[in-house]
Amino acid sequence: MARAWRYRLRRGPRELAVAHSLVAAWGADTLAPFALRADKSYFFSEDDAAFLSYRVVGASAIVAGDPIGPDALRRPLVQRFLDFAHERGWRVAVLGVSERCLDLYASLGLHALLSRLTRRSFDTATFSLEGARSARCGIGAPA
Repeated sequence: MARAWRYRLRRGPRELAVAHSLVAAWGADTLAPFALRADKSYFFSEDDAAFLSYRVVGASAIVAGDPIGPDALRRPLVQRFLDFAHERGWRVAVLGVSERCLDLYASLGLHALLSRLTRRSFDTATFSLEGARSARCGIGAPA
């Protein structure tokens, strides 16, 4: 494998403005605003109508959450990003993917690794963080 491309975070005012407007218009889940963090780079669709945010750590590009933009642009956007990353010798990981995008990533050769905690649901009417034991007992418990 070739040596990984040296990465530098670069975001200009235009990219920031486009990303902010897309999150405002298309941010469908609570993780969407985290795409705007200062440590993220943006990868846009060819027409700037969708994007994903990522950070490079070592030789890995870590994508944050689902692509933001119209559903029809998600697959070509992710495919272009995978090509972009592989051309640079980066491995790709995606964190915080919603269930609606799991099939998209799987169809492009990525595999889901889910912890029990991410699949755990709680009854909000009875769940409490009172006491040390109640906060720990839900973690690792089968769903």
